[in-house]
Amino acid sequence: MIRSMERQSHATEMPHKDLMRSYESDLTVILIARDESNRHAITQNI
Repeated sequence: MIRSMERQSHATEMPHKDLMRSYESDLTVILIARDESNRHAITQNI
C-alpha cells in the first residue's frame, strides 16, 4: 500500500518538475523582454 503510494507520488513528481522548469524559463523570457521594453521606454523619455 505505502509502496504503491510512493510510486504514484514519484510518477507525478517528474512531470511537475519539468512543468516548473519550462514555466521558469518562460517567466525569464517574459522578464527579459519586459526589461528590454522598459529600457527602450526610458531611453525614449530621455
